[in-house]
Amino acid sequence: MRYAFPLNRLLHQFKYQQDLAAGALLSGLLLQATEPPAVLPDSMIAMPMHAHRLQQRGFNHALEIAKVIQSEWKIPLITDGCSRLTDTPTQARLDLKTRILSLRSAFATEKNWQGKHVLIVDDVMTTGASMHALAKTIKRAGARQVTALVLARTLKEAID
Repeated sequence: MRYAFPLNRLLHQFKYQQDLAAGALLSGLLLQATEPPAVLPDSMIAMPMHAHRLQQRGFNHALEIAKVIQSEWKIPLITDGCSRLTDTPTQARLDLKTRILSLRSAFATEKNWQGKHVLIVDDVMTTGASMHALAKTIKRAGARQVTALVLARTLKEAID
């Protein structure tokens, strides 16, 4: 879906006001708009949050979305597969170059992803810098394929 009104307001309510009902509605919309892949990934992870940000928000919104996807598509959800080492600034306020630099070495994994197809779930993709950095970390740990599933996408003209 396009990250625009009214979706952006509902997503903000979910993320910053801990409105889990809004999150369930958004996750349901994602399922309605998305067909499961013909060949399901081996496992799924949610975009990890730094411990400090997780403590501030009280929950990982991407994980809540991933739980709904897991219950419908039956892809194993790995909750400890990757971690965010760096408490990066909110990416929405940064340009692409700064995003890429701030995400260098932001993620880590101790899991062996050898030969696995991994699905990463997140709420919004703007430039794709966070998704790319996490996918790169998982591929370095042996994954053969990484697929992104996001609830909303910011269109290019909105980020220029």
